[in-house]
Amino acid sequence: MRIKNTLKNSLYAILSYFLLAILALAVRKVFIQFLPVEYLGYEGLFGNLFALIAIADLGIETVILYRMFPAFAKKDREEINKIIAIYKLLYRFVGLAIFIIGICLLPFLKFIVSEQKTSWNYIYIVYLIQLLASLCTYFLAYKRLMFIVDQKEYICTKADTFCSVVMNVIRLAVIILFNSYILYLVTSLVTNIASNIIISNKIKKEYPFLNESTKVTFKDIQSLGIKNDLKNNIVQKICTTIYSGTDNIIVSTFLGISKVGILANYYLIQSYITKFFTKLLSPFQMSIGNYIYSEDTESGGMFFRMFDFISFFIATIISISYMVLLNPFIELWLGSNYLLSNGFVFFFVFNQYITWNHQFLCYYRYSFGNYELDRTPIFIATILNIVLSVSLCKSLGVTGVMLGTAVANIGIWYGRVRVVYSEYMKENIKHYFYRQIIRIILWGIELVIVYNICNFFQATPLGILERLLTILIIVCSFNFIFYSKTKEMKLIFEYIKKIKEVTLG
Repeated sequence: MRIKNTLKNSLYAILSYFLLAILALAVRKVFIQFLPVEYLGYEGLFGNLFALIAIADLGIETVILYRMFPAFAKKDREEINKIIAIYKLLYRFVGLAIFIIGICLLPFLKFIVSEQKTSWNYIYIVYLIQLLASLCTYFLAYKRLMFIVDQKEYICTKADTFCSVVMNVIRLAVIILFNSYILYLVTSLVTNIASNIIISNKIKKEYPFLNESTKVTFKDIQSLGIKNDLKNNIVQKICTTIYSGTDNIIVSTFLGISKVGILANYYLIQSYITKFFTKLLSPFQMSIGNYIYSEDTESGGMFFRMFDFISFFIATIISISYMVLLNPFIELWLGSNYLLSNGFVFFFVFNQYITWNHQFLCYYRYSFGNYELDRTPIFIATILNIVLSVSLCKSLGVTGVMLGTAVANIGIWYGRVRVVYSEYMKENIKHYFYRQIIRIILWGIELVIVYNICNFFQATPLGILERLLTILIIVCSFNFIFYSKTKEMKLIFEYIKKIKEVTLG
């Protein structure tokens, strides 16, 4: 059943994000033609600001999810109701705090929005609409947790996809007919609300035992034992949020809002690739969480190494694809005026390799709690990111910002490795780093070969397809040949057989 739900979640994710990605690209193309690029800069900048404000949630979802795994495994309905009620209460407090902080930041926008070409009243309206859209999560989306833990996230995917399709169609009409960025943003706000209401109604039908009137007190929150986790997680939450939420702010402050708008096109592509693979892989996080807390832990180390190898395989394909496809695709899609340098693309690629190479390791790490174990590495990485990005931005521009982000990501990776190996893995951590050194050398070889071959292909639709086929053939061939006789590869083949039995039987 675990494999079947994982496959179902992944299938819906694939279908959803192919459709949404095509629509998003169409909307962005029309946006660029009818509206100023600065508006894209506002969207990216304020998105980063709200990500920083979201520090106020203290990582509640991660801590609550960690508590839900054992309660759901035991089918303890009373405990599940209590946890959901606590989650709801805490998220409402957080939503209120974020709203207040967001309003208080309004006077400070003038310090971070450089090269401002529109009236401040207009900018304030844009800011407030985006703030309200971000608040929907805290007041409406808390029930999604049930579908996530029960490995039925495909239900959320269906609702989100339907609402997103409607939203993008309306967005196209709004841009073409009215040239209105305000209506464009309002469409997102209304769609977000509608999506969460639909999912809330589905939750009521799927889990009738959930009691909306469950009352919780401060003692209930204390009895859940999340106080220490929240306290320990707050440093990690602050650091990871600052790490991921400052690039656009730095670029806007030092290079101008127009540069943020150009950067937004790269991040749009990244966001859909990330969402696609995250939705594809996130069901495995629930399987890993359930697996860790089940009695079947004898072969845990071998399964971890298998998932870690899958991370590497995915990381090579994604990162090398960015290297040879990103700029040619943007040139074909929007034109050469919206291109950033090859130096920026390289460090962007390196950062993506690091991120995806330890994706499954993150899923293991999120299942354990004990957030104090990687506070120091993440804190150092965050400070390093800000210092390097600001200092290098002055001399290297956007490339310097991305270089700082990539270097700091190594520190976050190390912190997560240390947690998994202290809490779960029995082998020496040196073996992990040895494997990573071998893999990054192989990745570098594949990158150089693919890049040089793909230089012969033009930035045309046929050229893009030729580049993609080259990536898949070379990367898959090299990885398969190099690792064909390893235990990890053999275990993958065993799982493929099980998947065939489930899908065909």
